Amino acid sequence: MVENQTIEHLFYRCQRVMQFWNALTVLIQDKCQHAHNLRIDEKLVIFGMSQGIMTDQGLDKIIMWSKFHIYKS
Repeated sequence: MVENQTIEHLFYRCQRVMQFWNALTVLIQDKCQHAHNLRIDEKLVIFGMSQGIMTDQGLDKIIMWSKFHIYKS
């Protein structure tokens, strides 16, 4: 099945990409003791901010490099 190549699909809604974001969230939660409530949603990925989600420079860079990886893949 061919999906529309929208920004939303490319960076968040694609099943493979959603698995990537879920795995990344689990990895960060396992490695960072203060990230147990971390949630990466579509608005955070697309716009860099989302209601009720606070980020820091480290997480912002992780998301940016993740999006670069997704784009190149």
